[in-house]
Amino acid sequence: MSDRSPVRSTLSFSIRAISAFLASSAPCADVAFAAAPTTVDAACTSGDVTLVLPQGDMTYRLQDGALEVRTTITNHSAEAMPVSIGFHPYYQLSDSPRDEWQLTVGARTHWLLAQNKVPTGETEPIEKIFPDPRAASLRAADLDDVFGDLVRDGQGRATMAIVGKSQRLDLVLGANYRSVVIWAPKDRDFICVEPMAGITDAINLAHKGQYKELQSIAPGGTWRESFWIKPSGF
Repeated sequence: MSDRSPVRSTLSFSIRAISAFLASSAPCADVAFAAAPTTVDAACTSGDVTLVLPQGDMTYRLQDGALEVRTTITNHSAEAMPVSIGFHPYYQLSDSPRDEWQLTVGARTHWLLAQNKVPTGETEPIEKIFPDPRAASLRAADLDDVFGDLVRDGQGRATMAIVGKSQRLDLVLGANYRSVVIWAPKDRDFICVEPMAGITDAINLAHKGQYKELQSIAPGGTWRESFWIKPSGF
């Protein structure tokens, strides 16, 4: 298994459960989670430091044949706050072996990585790793890779897809997700397609001038975005 030193939040879904729910007569369902803003006093050598944490809300909505994961972050501090969140959902198709799955990657660039899996700041065309990114075979693939310059539709959304014999998952990223990480370890029967607001280590790379897409929230401002999971053929 490849080194997973960069830490990202973990979120997993049961595609069969989602598909069963979407097939039911219920028009939609919302489940919301919220974290209230908190002030923390921490002692340090130069005195007390006050950390004002952002408020974050996540809503899961099943509607129109898709699961929407909507995230809202509000900056309660007096300074601009960088945003570089990401999700780590695992997916699995049950109609065919993993080596028979095909992957559609709606991106134009592949970030080169250092040994610790952090981007070096250099990129290459996606065709260097996937000759045909619209139909990339997972056979014998061992992936832990970062992609950017996402291919957008008229609404600014980018689509990735995992395709089996008859089952398919379309993974749609809203415009504020600027990158995607794909983790598919060899000899494991799953794949992770990870929506990222910025590439791995985006804040440090932006500080070095090697990353230009880092987003920030103005004082009192809000960042919000969704990604969608749409199963078919299950």
